[in-house]
Amino acid sequence: MIKNMMQQTKRHLAMFLAAAVVVTGLPVMNADAAQVEYVVNGEVKKVVSANDADAVSQNAPQVSGNGCEKFVGWSVSENTDWESLSDNDVVTATAKFETIHGKTKETITEATCTEDGKIEYTCEVCGETVSANKVIPATGHGATKTTTTEATCTEDGKIEYTCEVCGESVSDNTVLKATGHGATKTTTTEATCGKDGKIEYTCEVCGESVSANEVIPATGQHKWDAGKVTKEPTTEAEGVKTFTCSVCGATKTEAIAKVVKPEEEKPVTPTVKLNVKKITLQVKKSTTAVVASGMVKGDKVASWTSSDKKIVTVSKSGKITAKKVGKATITVKTKLGAKATLQVTVQKKAVQLKKISVNKTKVTLKKGKTFKIVATKSPITAQDKVTFKTNNKKVATVNSKGVVKAKKPGKATITVKAGKKTKKVTITVKK
Repeated sequence: MIKNMMQQTKRHLAMFLAAAVVVTGLPVMNADAAQVEYVVNGEVKKVVSANDADAVSQNAPQVSGNGCEKFVGWSVSENTDWESLSDNDVVTATAKFETIHGKTKETITEATCTEDGKIEYTCEVCGETVSANKVIPATGHGATKTTTTEATCTEDGKIEYTCEVCGESVSDNTVLKATGHGATKTTTTEATCGKDGKIEYTCEVCGESVSANEVIPATGQHKWDAGKVTKEPTTEAEGVKTFTCSVCGATKTEAIAKVVKPEEEKPVTPTVKLNVKKITLQVKKSTTAVVASGMVKGDKVASWTSSDKKIVTVSKSGKITAKKVGKATITVKTKLGAKATLQVTVQKKAVQLKKISVNKTKVTLKKGKTFKIVATKSPITAQDKVTFKTNNKKVATVNSKGVVKAKKPGKATITVKAGKKTKKVTITVKK
């Protein structure tokens, strides 16, 4: 009998709990109930055993809302059969929230000519809409603006009608028909010796061609300049004079007679000599220190040649370049047939400077005058750079090319240096 009374008490308690779907605190479970899971926004925050003597509502976790969401209590399923729960069952208590918006914010989107505007009412806290938007009807187009694009000779123009407020067309455009070409302008490009000319017919209004151009055939008659001697005549060969057309650039040549010596003149033997008979160069180094001189009047250097270009090469101007170790002979020839030779030895190591000499060691200058110190390296192919330095700039200065300038009365010493070799030049300045 006592057992039957306990079962009836359980049924009454289960019926009471099923009727209370949303509560601020859950009732105390009987000893046979399962565990209770407290769920907030889909996440289990706490689990309470049904065997706990304290009321389940007292064990509920603290819950706070977010923004406009306010916590209002816990909810369990309406069809939970509390009487049939066992220790293995789980009852879910879900946190319930209610949205309570704060102060309302009004946002106005103005209407345009063709589109409605609106007034929006949103919560200043969360930004959600709190009431239906109000529509502001479109205003319709305002005053009409007329824009005219003039017609040209070949293209139509138009008159456009647009709203002054939004710029949209408010009616169909009016077409202005193309005018057609105006008076014809004739332009003549004269023919030249190598190029056709033409007569062009164009519209004076738009500049476009209004008919096919007429061709004026090339004249074929060149305008030659005074000519330039491109090869000097010698006693052995004729020279060449080249004429150029000032219009098309075409050229023609004429022969220049050989140089004829007066009968009374004695035959002149052409000569040429070099400032050195042999030099030594380091591989891949060049020199322009070899100079040809001693030629008779009217003669000049015609060529520089190397006996072995694999070892030494030489340019038309006499620049000698070492290619690889060995020996070769450089030959210089003149227009009148004179020639001289130079022996070149190419080595791997640098050419060592043996001494340096100057054109003068003592120089007397008046204030304001200049003198050039000429420094000569021996051998001439040594790569050491020559420098000039004065010990008294107030008396005499010197530049990188060895030009000395007298500044005021007194004495100064110019030091000429190349590598480890030096030479002194005494400069005396007088009034």
